[in-house]
Amino acid sequence: MPVGPLRRIVDLALRIDADRAHVLHWLTRTKLSEFGGQTPVDLVVAEQGGVVEEMLLAILAGQAGEGKAGTPPGGGLPGFSESPA
Repeated sequence: MPVGPLRRIVDLALRIDADRAHVLHWLTRTKLSEFGGQTPVDLVVAEQGGVVEEMLLAILAGQAGEGKAGTPPGGGLPGFSESPA
């Protein structure tokens, strides 16, 4: 598994949600509908981590500018739910 992209994604996700447990859950268990139901880790393994990075950067930009399209309400991690799926 490419470690560089995963590390960048973790760092970006932690800027959105500082709770490491949330980020770990999001990375490994949250299926992203906009990417065919794959998890962020699935995308990294498939060497598509760049799309996850872009999505997280857009969320961070939305937090700075609040209300941009595509930004989840409250600026959280996309698709994340604290209750198990």
